[in-house]
Amino acid sequence: MSFHLITHAVCAAVIATLIRKYLYISYQYEELEILYESCTNHIEGKQPGFKSHGTESNQFHNKYLEDETMEVRLGLGDNLNKFDNTKEMEYFDNLKTSGSDDYMTDELVNDYTGTQFTPRSEEKVSISKSDSKYILPSTSNTNPQHPEAIVNPSEVQEKQPVSESKVTSTPYTSVWCHGSSTKDRICHFHNLCYHTKHKDFIFFQDKNSFHENLPPERNFMNILDMSSVANHNLHYFSLTTLPSHAINNFTISWINPISLIFNRFKLDNVMHVLHDDIFPLHHTLKQISFNTNNSTNFITPSDSSLHEKFDIQLVAMDGLEEDEDSLSMYHIFSKHNLLTQEAIQQMSEMVCFNDAYVGISKLTTWYQYGFHEPQGPLDTSVTGFHIHQSINYILANIKSDCPLCNIGQYLVLVSRKNNRLIVNEMDLSVAVAQKIGLRVMSVSLETHSLEQIVNIVHHSKGIIGMHGSLLVTAAFLQPGSILIELFPFAINPSHYTPYKTLAELPNMGIVYKSWVNTHINNTQMHPDWSPALGGIQHLENQQEIMDQKEVPKHLCCDDPSWLFHIYQDTTVHIPEIIHLIQSALSKLESKSYTGNGNQLVPGTVSNIKCTIGDNTASISWNIPWNIQYLVQESLSYDLWFYHVKSNTTSSYILPNITSHSINSIIKNDDYLVWMRCKLNDVFGVFSEPVKCGIQSN
Repeated sequence: MSFHLITHAVCAAVIATLIRKYLYISYQYEELEILYESCTNHIEGKQPGFKSHGTESNQFHNKYLEDETMEVRLGLGDNLNKFDNTKEMEYFDNLKTSGSDDYMTDELVNDYTGTQFTPRSEEKVSISKSDSKYILPSTSNTNPQHPEAIVNPSEVQEKQPVSESKVTSTPYTSVWCHGSSTKDRICHFHNLCYHTKHKDFIFFQDKNSFHENLPPERNFMNILDMSSVANHNLHYFSLTTLPSHAINNFTISWINPISLIFNRFKLDNVMHVLHDDIFPLHHTLKQISFNTNNSTNFITPSDSSLHEKFDIQLVAMDGLEEDEDSLSMYHIFSKHNLLTQEAIQQMSEMVCFNDAYVGISKLTTWYQYGFHEPQGPLDTSVTGFHIHQSINYILANIKSDCPLCNIGQYLVLVSRKNNRLIVNEMDLSVAVAQKIGLRVMSVSLETHSLEQIVNIVHHSKGIIGMHGSLLVTAAFLQPGSILIELFPFAINPSHYTPYKTLAELPNMGIVYKSWVNTHINNTQMHPDWSPALGGIQHLENQQEIMDQKEVPKHLCCDDPSWLFHIYQDTTVHIPEIIHLIQSALSKLESKSYTGNGNQLVPGTVSNIKCTIGDNTASISWNIPWNIQYLVQESLSYDLWFYHVKSNTTSSYILPNITSHSINSIIKNDDYLVWMRCKLNDVFGVFSEPVKCGIQSN
């Protein structure tokens, strides 16, 4: 009996030993599989031990993360830490000697700075386990589009000490701002972050953080306008501050290309799209490119290089619902897909921008919409030169054919299909063709895409249309074109001038005329429509509004008098409009329009000499030296002659001469003379004053 029990015990022990051996062999085999998979990943260009998070649900965001970001968590503890440190080093050394571009070096996870996103110190030191426990493999031949990515240190397994590695510090934020106020400030950030849950931009403050030209009294609040519309409370940019070490608490996606972060203003209105977003966007991108290594298109002579897409990531943080009619306009500027707030929200807990500009230029805007005072022109320096540069870029990058554009001169009639109608639109078209001799091409957003409309407008002789957002496409007219704007009854054209202001910008080269319906019998009112479309049945003073002869000045954007009258339909007086068109075309014939806003300025008048004889001052000068290189349509001089004793100045406009005499001079008194050249209506700068001397006998 006892022998039987012993036999059973021995068998059980043998079986247990065999099971342990089996498990051990299986375990070793799994390790070999893991190592093999890691090697294969390196050979195929993958990064071993990394896994992406939160990108499976959306194909677009998957692609974006593959191309532009590295959202990663370190997983080396499960795979490589089963091998001792010697085998790890041999593993990476083998990759290096094999010539693979995917050779990985051990590097601290917080190998970042707030300036160029490269280590501040290249000093190599010995690292012990107590010195640092977060180590991130990264490529030695770094692709500039994919620099090192930060990970969540709380999920990083402790690694064995390595012999050598680079020591750097935790990333922190720095900022350089340009501009003196919220209205004109644009800021350049290094390591700017955005918290996707709290929807806050984060400034990671460190003793080495740099912030230039931030208003100290604001405490990082309302620093600048993120849109080109000044002082709008929905578009202020503010910062939340955290200590730099707090960055280690977040899972982060890094956006590596240079980025421009801005807000679009209103996507369902063409005036807002072009005036507030597209023109300012193009101007801002040119500014950024000129100040970065992306400025090659400014130094090459090829016109095509001026129309190349910018290597700048656009980031629209407005949260607006996308509008298909205008969306394509935002995709023509960048080599990277447009990032919206919605896309950012789906990336990770924190999204950080390696190198980002925040804000958008207002230089190309010319109109304010009446948020703080009745609408009207802005005090701006924008010219036709700025607008035409943007127009040329847009036309070179949109995809739209215009088969009818090159079969003769025509006018464009902007047609509205649902409201603010021209009741006798067809009769107007026929009359223009018969009386003016120009074909009329009708366009509307219901029948044409925005790309088609701007192409048709660009090849036309001008636009006729009821006041509305599509008239902003007059920006695409070539110099030497006309714009005829029509207004419903009781709308004073002088109070609503966005398109008049556009046409009359310096060097736009557009002749503008307006017409307003002055006959109430030619208007069709719609008091029963919804309030947003001018309905007034819900108001007690509706009869007062209907009896108005002129809409009072008002603020934006829901004044009932304005909405009621602007949404009227109008039977236009065709003979009056024909006369306006003829008048505008005649004005075009009387003056040459080149649209060249990049003016050539005459230099300073030189070698001015002034001598006083018997009651006469004789003045001579040399023409500016650069005149010989400029085309001269007209040349004249503006001469100022100052009598010191009486403190009086006489001015003279002189033709293309190089000497002049002034009589009735008091011989022993002091006189000063200075002058400037005027070339083709462009003035040069004044010379320094020259004192007149007594002529020697």
